Amino acid sequence: ADAGFTCTNIDEYGGHIDFEEAADSDDPEIMGILCHLDVVPEGNDWDHDPYGADMEDGCIFGRGTLDDKGPTMAAFYAMKALKECGYQPKKKIRMIIGLDEETGSQGMHYYKEKVDMPDFAIVPDSDFPLVHGEMGILVFDLVKKFGKARKGGLALKKITGGNAPNMVPDKVVAVISGDRGSY
Repeated sequence: ADAGFTCTNIDEYGGHIDFEEAADSDDPEIMGILCHLDVVPEGNDWDHDPYGADMEDGCIFGRGTLDDKGPTMAAFYAMKALKECGYQPKKKIRMIIGLDEETGSQGMHYYKEKVDMPDFAIVPDSDFPLVHGEMGILVFDLVKKFGKARKGGLALKKITGGNAPNMVPDKVVAVISGDRGSY
Protein backbone atom coordinates (compact mmCIF):
# COMPACT_ATOMS: atom_id res chain seq x y z
CA ALA A 1 0.00 0.00 0.00
CA ASP A 2 2.92 2.37 0.67
CA ALA A 3 3.94 2.09 -3.00
CA GLY A 4 0.56 3.42 -4.14
CA PHE A 5 -1.10 0.11 -4.95
CA THR A 6 -4.29 -1.44 -3.67
CA CYS A 7 -3.51 -4.63 -1.72
CA THR A 8 -6.07 -7.36 -1.02
CA ASN A 9 -5.69 -10.34 1.33
CA ILE A 10 -8.05 -13.22 0.54
CA ASP A 11 -8.51 -14.83 3.97
CA GLU A 12 -4.77 -15.67 4.30
CA TYR A 13 -4.96 -18.05 1.28
CA GLY A 14 -3.37 -15.63 -1.15
CA GLY A 15 -3.90 -12.12 -2.34
CA HIS A 16 -3.13 -9.53 -4.93
CA ILE A 17 -1.63 -6.11 -5.54
CA ASP A 18 -3.51 -3.93 -8.04
CA PHE A 19 -2.08 -1.25 -10.29
CA GLU A 20 -5.31 0.44 -11.35
CA GLU A 21 -5.96 1.31 -14.98
CA ALA A 22 -6.28 4.88 -16.21
CA ALA A 23 -9.40 6.61 -14.90
CA ASP A 24 -10.74 7.25 -18.42
CA SER A 25 -10.33 3.62 -19.52
CA ASP A 26 -13.52 1.76 -20.32
CA ASP A 27 -11.66 -1.54 -20.78
CA PRO A 28 -12.26 -3.73 -17.70
CA GLU A 29 -9.62 -6.31 -18.65
CA ILE A 30 -7.12 -7.44 -16.04
CA MET A 31 -3.56 -8.46 -16.84
CA GLY A 32 -2.31 -10.89 -14.20
CA ILE A 33 1.21 -11.47 -12.94
CA LEU A 34 1.10 -14.78 -11.10
CA CYS A 35 3.71 -15.21 -8.34
CA HIS A 36 4.18 -17.31 -5.21
CA LEU A 37 6.02 -16.75 -1.95
CA ASP A 38 6.39 -20.26 -0.54
CA VAL A 39 9.49 -22.43 -0.95
CA VAL A 40 10.44 -26.09 -0.85
CA PRO A 41 12.26 -27.22 2.32
CA GLU A 42 15.77 -25.76 2.56
CA GLY A 43 17.63 -29.04 2.96
CA ASN A 44 21.16 -29.14 4.39
CA ASP A 45 24.72 -28.03 3.70
CA TRP A 46 24.12 -24.40 2.77
CA ASP A 47 27.15 -22.10 2.58
CA HIS A 48 24.80 -19.18 3.37
CA ASP A 49 21.72 -18.82 5.58
CA PRO A 50 18.98 -20.23 3.31
CA TYR A 51 16.63 -17.44 4.43
CA GLY A 52 19.24 -14.68 4.74
CA ALA A 53 19.29 -13.41 1.13
CA ASP A 54 23.07 -13.00 1.40
CA MET A 55 24.83 -11.05 -1.35
CA GLU A 56 28.12 -12.35 -2.75
CA ASP A 57 29.79 -11.54 -6.07
CA GLY A 58 26.65 -9.79 -7.31
CA CYS A 59 24.41 -12.77 -6.57
CA ILE A 60 21.73 -13.28 -3.93
CA PHE A 61 21.93 -16.60 -2.11
CA GLY A 62 18.87 -18.03 -0.41
CA ARG A 63 16.06 -20.55 -0.71
CA GLY A 64 13.61 -19.42 -3.38
CA THR A 65 15.67 -16.66 -4.99
CA LEU A 66 14.80 -18.05 -8.46
CA ASP A 67 11.56 -19.78 -7.53
CA ASP A 68 9.94 -17.43 -6.94
CA LYS A 69 11.10 -14.54 -4.77
CA GLY A 70 13.52 -12.97 -7.28
CA PRO A 71 11.04 -12.86 -10.17
CA THR A 72 8.28 -11.70 -7.80
CA MET A 73 10.37 -8.76 -6.60
CA ALA A 74 11.49 -7.93 -10.16
CA ALA A 75 7.83 -7.75 -11.25
CA PHE A 76 6.86 -5.72 -8.17
CA TYR A 77 9.67 -3.19 -8.71
CA ALA A 78 8.73 -2.95 -12.40
CA MET A 79 5.17 -2.05 -11.32
CA LYS A 80 6.57 0.43 -8.77
CA ALA A 81 8.86 2.08 -11.38
CA LEU A 82 5.93 2.46 -13.78
CA LYS A 83 3.81 3.99 -11.00
CA GLU A 84 6.57 6.44 -10.01
CA CYS A 85 6.97 7.52 -13.65
CA GLY A 86 3.28 8.39 -13.83
CA TYR A 87 2.39 5.57 -16.20
CA GLN A 88 -1.36 4.97 -16.51
CA PRO A 89 -2.05 1.52 -17.98
CA LYS A 90 -5.09 0.96 -20.17
CA LYS A 91 -5.84 -2.23 -18.24
CA LYS A 92 -5.65 -3.13 -14.58
CA ILE A 93 -2.39 -4.88 -13.71
CA ARG A 94 -2.84 -7.38 -10.89
CA MET A 95 0.04 -9.20 -9.21
CA ILE A 96 -1.54 -12.36 -7.76
CA ILE A 97 0.42 -13.85 -4.88
CA GLY A 98 0.03 -17.50 -3.94
CA LEU A 99 1.30 -18.97 -0.70
CA ASP A 100 1.35 -22.72 -1.37
CA GLU A 101 2.40 -23.30 -4.99
CA GLU A 102 5.09 -25.77 -3.95
CA THR A 103 2.55 -28.02 -2.21
CA GLY A 104 -0.38 -28.08 -4.64
CA SER A 105 -1.79 -24.53 -4.78
CA GLN A 106 -4.91 -25.24 -2.72
CA GLY A 107 -4.86 -21.59 -1.67
CA MET A 108 -5.25 -20.55 -5.31
CA HIS A 109 -8.29 -22.81 -5.66
CA TYR A 110 -9.81 -20.91 -2.72
CA TYR A 111 -8.66 -17.57 -4.19
CA LYS A 112 -10.35 -18.39 -7.54
CA GLU A 113 -13.67 -18.95 -5.73
CA LYS A 114 -13.48 -15.43 -4.24
CA VAL A 115 -11.90 -13.32 -7.01
CA ASP A 116 -12.42 -13.01 -10.77
CA MET A 117 -9.43 -14.36 -12.67
CA PRO A 118 -7.42 -12.10 -14.99
CA ASP A 119 -8.16 -12.09 -18.71
CA PHE A 120 -4.54 -12.94 -19.51
CA ALA A 121 -1.40 -13.37 -17.42
CA ILE A 122 2.33 -13.93 -17.28
CA VAL A 123 4.16 -16.13 -14.77
CA PRO A 124 7.58 -14.72 -13.89
CA ASP A 125 9.13 -17.86 -12.45
CA SER A 126 12.57 -19.46 -12.39
CA ASP A 127 14.93 -17.94 -14.98
CA PHE A 128 12.44 -15.19 -15.88
CA PRO A 129 12.03 -13.41 -18.30
CA LEU A 130 12.09 -16.47 -20.56
CA VAL A 131 11.03 -19.91 -19.41
CA HIS A 132 9.80 -22.27 -22.10
CA GLY A 133 8.34 -24.86 -19.78
CA GLU A 134 8.68 -26.38 -16.38
CA MET A 135 8.80 -29.91 -15.15
CA GLY A 136 5.65 -31.66 -14.08
CA ILE A 137 5.32 -33.36 -10.75
CA LEU A 138 4.63 -37.06 -10.59
CA VAL A 139 4.63 -38.67 -7.17
CA PHE A 140 4.90 -42.45 -7.13
CA ASP A 141 6.46 -45.39 -5.30
CA LEU A 142 8.79 -47.89 -6.93
CA VAL A 143 8.27 -51.30 -5.43
CA LYS A 144 10.20 -54.46 -6.31
CA LYS A 145 9.99 -57.70 -4.41
CA PHE A 146 13.33 -59.50 -4.45
CA GLY A 147 13.88 -63.18 -3.97
CA LYS A 148 15.82 -64.42 -1.01
CA ALA A 149 19.39 -63.11 -1.01
CA ARG A 150 22.04 -65.69 -1.70
CA LYS A 151 24.18 -66.60 1.24
CA GLY A 152 26.92 -64.06 1.74
CA GLY A 153 25.33 -61.55 -0.68
CA LEU A 154 24.28 -57.97 -0.11
CA ALA A 155 20.73 -56.97 0.79
CA LEU A 156 19.21 -53.51 0.43
CA LYS A 157 17.20 -53.07 3.63
CA LYS A 158 16.02 -49.48 3.31
CA ILE A 159 16.47 -46.38 1.14
CA THR A 160 15.21 -42.92 2.07
CA GLY A 161 15.85 -39.39 0.91
CA GLY A 162 14.43 -36.00 0.13
CA ASN A 163 12.25 -33.54 1.97
CA ALA A 164 9.52 -32.90 -0.62
CA PRO A 165 8.46 -34.61 -3.85
CA ASN A 166 9.18 -31.52 -5.97
CA MET A 167 12.84 -31.03 -5.09
CA VAL A 168 16.12 -32.78 -5.72
CA PRO A 169 17.07 -34.50 -2.46
CA ASP A 170 20.10 -33.11 -0.68
CA LYS A 171 20.80 -36.52 0.87
CA VAL A 172 19.82 -40.15 0.26
CA VAL A 173 20.54 -42.89 2.77
CA ALA A 174 20.68 -46.58 1.88
CA VAL A 175 20.92 -49.33 4.50
CA ILE A 176 22.69 -52.40 3.10
CA SER A 177 23.51 -55.58 4.96
CA GLY A 178 25.66 -58.57 4.11
CA ASP A 179 28.75 -60.48 5.08
CA ARG A 180 31.85 -58.29 5.31
CA GLY A 181 33.72 -60.12 2.56
CA SER A 182 30.83 -60.13 0.07
CA TYR A 183 31.39 -56.63 -1.27
